[in-house]
Amino acid sequence: MSAVRLAVLALVFLGACTRSPDRRVHIRIWHQKIGGERDLFQEKIREYNREHPATLVESLYKENEELRNLYVIAAVAGQGPDLIYGPSDNVGVFVTTQTILPLDSVLPESVFQEFAPQGVVAWKGSRWLLADQIGNHLALVYDKAKVANPPATLSQLIEVARSLTRDLNGDGKMDEYGLTWNYREPFFFIPFLTGFGGWVIDEA
Repeated sequence: MSAVRLAVLALVFLGACTRSPDRRVHIRIWHQKIGGERDLFQEKIREYNREHPATLVESLYKENEELRNLYVIAAVAGQGPDLIYGPSDNVGVFVTTQTILPLDSVLPESVFQEFAPQGVVAWKGSRWLLADQIGNHLALVYDKAKVANPPATLSQLIEVARSLTRDLNGDGKMDEYGLTWNYREPFFFIPFLTGFGGWVIDEA
């Protein structure tokens, strides 16, 4: 081995030995934010990290089902994130698997007073989640360049959707659709179900 390579290896070795440990407090967050909401979230994290040099907030995006399943597995092993930013329907699973602590045990009462009562998720005598968003409502969005007035009835919706579902190049496959939604996710079907008197659970 040449003297140059030995010198380089020695420098790398010495550099690794003298590297100071990261003494910052690391806060890991798993989240489900997408699009502009994710951009704003990352901007706020960068801002917080700049203003708090002794702390490093790190975030990782995960899909809903993936987040829930991997968190339970990681938590049982004593790993995973410190905080989860996600929907309230995870609370039941996390409480049942005993993988989260009630917020009452880690936050002072004054914190809860800063949130709307509807945004504080309580179950089995404890508070488990604080919401910065309430609702998660669905909306029918339409292209004003193609639809002058939004349909007021289901019959009108069907009529407009059919007229805007078109094969533009004549290859037998539709290129534009008059109505689209994530049909694999039951959440998006709720307006049609409830519009005809249905609901997701019965009285039992």
